[in-house]
Parts: sequence; structure tokens; C-alpha cells
Amino acid sequence: MIANKGGFITEATLKNQEKFRKGSGQLVSLIKDNNADLNISLLTRDNRSLQTKDLFFEPTVSKVGDDQIVSMRLKAGANSIDQDAF
Repeated sequence: MIANKGGFITEATLKNQEKFRKGSGQLVSLIKDNNADLNISLLTRDNRSLQTKDLFFEPTVSKVGDDQIVSMRLKAGANSIDQDAF
């Protein structure tokens, strides 16, 4: 799972890997129960500090061959983050 707020992975489970012993039915979780986070601090030219953990991202899904790719993008509008502010 990927969170819109912060744009980072909140849960990741390996589908074909079981914990401890085969047949247990318990899958291996890499990220679960808030055991990971991501935050990048950005400083703008006008000395504003932006924290990615507080911003909302929009997912886009694309396909390359058999691979599905999810990109999280921060939308910047006229009244929000200005391209020239960095």
C-alpha cells in the first residue's frame, strides 16, 4: 500500500514467501504497522521549509513490459509550490 500523504510505502508483503516454514500460510511483511517512514526536507529560495511527509501526492500507474510501475507525484499549482521557488 502507498499513502497519498507523504507519498511513501505503508505496507509491503512478499506474495510468494512464507515465514518460518513452508505451509504456514504467513507471508513475509517487509513494511507493516508503521515500521517505516520517509520524509524529505526541502528548502525553497524564499526560506520556506517543506516536509514531504505533510504533502499530498498523486499516484500514476504505467506499464513497462510485464512490470507495473507506480509513481507518486506532488502536484504544484499556481497557489502552491512554484517551480522557480527551488
